Amino acid sequence: MANKDLERIKEILLDKVDEQFVTDILQQYEGQEDIVIEVFKETFSEIIEDADPYKWPVVSPETFLNDPYYCGINPKTGIGIAESMYPALREDFIKIHSPDSTIQEVILTGSIGWGKSFMIEIGLLWQLYLLSCLKSPQRFYNLAPDSPIGIIIISITERQGKKNIFDTVKGMINRCQYFCDNFMYNKKKQADSLIFPNKIELFPASSSHSANIGLNLFSGGMDEVNFFRKIKNSKKSESGNGVFDAARTLYRSLRRRLDSRFMKHGKTPGILYLGSSRVYPNDFTSEHITKSEEIEQKTGKKTVYVMDYNQWTVNRSAYSKEEFQVEIGDLNRRSRILTKHDKPVGKVINVPMDFYDKFEADIENSIRDIAGYGIHAIQPFIGNKDKIVNMFDDTLPRVFSVDVATLSPKPEFVSVEYLMNKPVDPGKSRYIAQDIGLRKDSFGYCLNEDTEITIKGGCVKKIKDIVIGDHVIDMFGESKRVINKFDNGYKDTVTITYSGVELTGTEDHKVLCIKRKNITKWDRVVFPENKKYARFAKKMDYTPTWVCLKDIEEGDFVANVKHKFSQELNWNRDFCWLYGIYLAEGSTVKKENKVCWSLNKNEALYANEIIRILKKEFNRHAWVYQSKTNGSQTVKSHCLDVFMPFVTDGAHNKHINSSFFHKLTDEQIHWILMGLLDGDGHISSTTHQLKWTTVSPNLANQIYIMLTKLGFKPFHNKCFDKLSTHEVHKILLTGDDYFKWIGMKSTNKRDTSYAFKHNDMVFYPIHKKVNSGVKHVYDIEVESTHSYIANGIIVHNCMGYIDGYKKMKREFFNNETQQLETYEERLPICIVELVLEIRPEKEYGEVEIARVRNLIYQSIKRGYKIRRASADGFQSKDMEQQLKRNGIKAEYISMDRTPEPYETFRTAMYDGRIRCVYHPKLEIELNDLERDYSKNGKIDHPPYSSKDLADAVASLVYNMHINPIYTTDDLMIQQVNKVDDSEYSDYNTGDSEKDAFLKWAYSEVIKS
Repeated sequence: MANKDLERIKEILLDKVDEQFVTDILQQYEGQEDIVIEVFKETFSEIIEDADPYKWPVVSPETFLNDPYYCGINPKTGIGIAESMYPALREDFIKIHSPDSTIQEVILTGSIGWGKSFMIEIGLLWQLYLLSCLKSPQRFYNLAPDSPIGIIIISITERQGKKNIFDTVKGMINRCQYFCDNFMYNKKKQADSLIFPNKIELFPASSSHSANIGLNLFSGGMDEVNFFRKIKNSKKSESGNGVFDAARTLYRSLRRRLDSRFMKHGKTPGILYLGSSRVYPNDFTSEHITKSEEIEQKTGKKTVYVMDYNQWTVNRSAYSKEEFQVEIGDLNRRSRILTKHDKPVGKVINVPMDFYDKFEADIENSIRDIAGYGIHAIQPFIGNKDKIVNMFDDTLPRVFSVDVATLSPKPEFVSVEYLMNKPVDPGKSRYIAQDIGLRKDSFGYCLNEDTEITIKGGCVKKIKDIVIGDHVIDMFGESKRVINKFDNGYKDTVTITYSGVELTGTEDHKVLCIKRKNITKWDRVVFPENKKYARFAKKMDYTPTWVCLKDIEEGDFVANVKHKFSQELNWNRDFCWLYGIYLAEGSTVKKENKVCWSLNKNEALYANEIIRILKKEFNRHAWVYQSKTNGSQTVKSHCLDVFMPFVTDGAHNKHINSSFFHKLTDEQIHWILMGLLDGDGHISSTTHQLKWTTVSPNLANQIYIMLTKLGFKPFHNKCFDKLSTHEVHKILLTGDDYFKWIGMKSTNKRDTSYAFKHNDMVFYPIHKKVNSGVKHVYDIEVESTHSYIANGIIVHNCMGYIDGYKKMKREFFNNETQQLETYEERLPICIVELVLEIRPEKEYGEVEIARVRNLIYQSIKRGYKIRRASADGFQSKDMEQQLKRNGIKAEYISMDRTPEPYETFRTAMYDGRIRCVYHPKLEIELNDLERDYSKNGKIDHPPYSSKDLADAVASLVYNMHINPIYTTDDLMIQQVNKVDDSEYSDYNTGDSEKDAFLKWAYSEVIKS
């Protein structure tokens, strides 16, 4: 009887509560059925209430998409969250999230533009919905009562994740009536994450973050996972010095936490969404799909759902029925559009005619981005690998005894230990080439994309907008040309704060700095020329040096420079004041040829002065319009036609015309500043402070420059206007500078300002230094001094110092004839007698460029006749100039702008005209060289490899071809033509170098 009652109760319970819960109870008390039945009878209602974990029934995925209460079309607004979802994607969503589904991961890949991000967004919305239906998610999943439960969104950067998926999901929640009624986030705490009831949190993170991975993560989305960083020689790797794969590392961490913390009855309820367009055949999603298919075949259980689509497979009816065929290339074959006469060799896809123009213009990128196939746009550059082996000649004498060396601070270290004493063939002229080889990323020194660079004319321009050819201000206040620009992607950065301004850059970027350790705590920084504080401070002549951002500390001083002015303008005092107050309060009406000055009631006294100057300087009348409400006045004049050279459009772009700025005299600057002060300035006699305020970053920078020109120490602060979102710039003078401006003497014995002047520079203390996360960074290369002004301080460009260097020396031979009879006969034979890699010593961490030059000079002293040099990479321009001063003809050969140097090198190697000493790393680099057709045929290296040695060798061979020594020297050609082939004679032209060449020409060329 008891057993029958037990079965009936079990059936009732199984209909209401979790089956596993009932089964566990019955197994635990087997043989005591009477007691169990009695307990069930007494507490049946309580058991039913406690055992049912849900507040309300969970709707089906189909209802969730279609019902207006959830994601369906709202009849009032006619808008629905899921209204634009393609039918194929709806079917996938329902399959993935159905109650009987075993799916734990969804991989969304293929092309761009078919809805990957949207599927991740609505998938995460479903996961939030599931948690919202539970009475106590922590209790249901056996977590501590106060444990937070997270849903994470991971992108390349946290900013990107927040801007894209996070903000979209937030908008979906706000539009969904269900969430508005039952499960709304805390709107008082929504800046960085969304916090829901029961401590459920939705938050974004970057691919470099690991702190949030330790939370109780229920579900998550990884967006653009194929583009996550891979770093070689990383301490974050499993081995400590191997490759750190951010995508794989984050995936494994997320997977472990999902399985360990939310596994219930052998099933993980939350789903992990992995989305990214395809890049290469072996990218993360492609490899993950292959691995999941292998696991499914072994276990017979499908836990990974793959959504692999392109733009037309999800919505074929939207495109033309007419198609064309595309053959996808591989490592040894380029992709192509097939005609009816072509015979396909590889994989062929049919593409709607709508995309024909895009495929014809850029087939490789179209296959990847539009068709959704990982492509082998990168093909081996040197197909015949045997030619690389044949190029190396073990019989060649070596110039250096090693392949890898370090440059000791003592120059004689290398010369004694490594440099051979006796030159081989001393009469032959040598070429030398160098290329950067860094331990870290080749573009290691860079600044945040929004960093403002001071350009010619005193204006500013964001570094991301700088172009080659722009002129920027260098560390000496002079205008220098930008000769290179580098987009260095996303990197970890640090931020320093000084004078109310911030500078964000990579930790290795250098700024001009005086270290605080050189300054005694209670000493005032005073220089010999400044005798004012002799009683209060030490007189110390500090010398600023280049310091990496990572080594800067709070209290260190950074520098700005006084600009050079030519003082060529004949502007008088009245015009300068008028121009200044226009910059502060002026505007234009082009259609009416008007210039207007808007003055508040406290500035009304300036109206008559403006009218007087307009009449005097331009012979134009002006009139005043006065407001009846607030007493303000507006001076208007039809003078735009004559005032046009001095005006700029918009308040946010106001500045002194760049063609005039650096021609101003000190007096002209003073009266322009007076006009600005009368218009947008403020003088405080209580705080002893002058302040110029403007919304124009260009004008603010010019005010700052003009004040330093007059000998002041201004401060540049930035803040946001409370009434708008505009950034406001404030230029301040305090302390003695205040009294100096208004013509009074300071009552203070010491200047309370923390800034100080020295020669043509102003130094400001660092108030704060913080890590600022991953940001998009750039760098520029500036001619000559390789420095520029960034956010108001002097920084060095990437040409300053380097982490590693490779040097190669070459011996040049001409062929038998120099008459250019045939292509083969006029090409040189190239002897590579040195391949040397120079690495930095651990003690110093970097190779100083001067030591590299010193090594070259030592080689010359020992008899190696180095006559030509080429360079590509950091410090190249500086290196070239120094070499030229020492009689070596040097030039910059870029290996990235054109494949021509590599094409020349490959042709010479295939012809058998290169003989090279063996270097193991060079052999690896040459074998790894690839041509990337998606980058206009650029010659590059695969990920986690390098091509620095290969770059230098190719540059050298190319230089030998375009600048062959003596082939254009008429005197030398005439001397060679006079040689008697049948008789050897000594040569004595008076020039030892030419004598050696003639001797070589006779013995090596003519007799060959």
